Amino acid sequence: MWHEWILYIVKGVFKTSKETLYRLKRINEEYNNVVEKIKSKVPSLYSRDLKDLLFSEFYTKISSVETCLEVTRKTATGYFRQLVESDILEVEVKGRNKIYINRRIIKCVL
Repeated sequence: MWHEWILYIVKGVFKTSKETLYRLKRINEEYNNVVEKIKSKVPSLYSRDLKDLLFSEFYTKISSVETCLEVTRKTATGYFRQLVESDILEVEVKGRNKIYINRRIIKCVL
């Protein structure tokens, strides 16, 4: 009885591990794709901190970029405008705020 239960749990852990590894590989591939896209379309935004921020959450706000990159709101807004125009992020208005969505990472985890 215990043997079967332990085997069941181990199989579940193995399956979950495989799925997680697959998703992490997809996220890493998308991260690299975005790096290349930023380099080619908006090289002035090529910053490791910015790229890391874009892949740390499914979405981000201007205030996050202001804090993380220590830039003004005007500069952060310009960064996001360029990222949206380059099809790297999508923008949605929620009330009075804009959120910038990284659909690539969402697709990787669904």
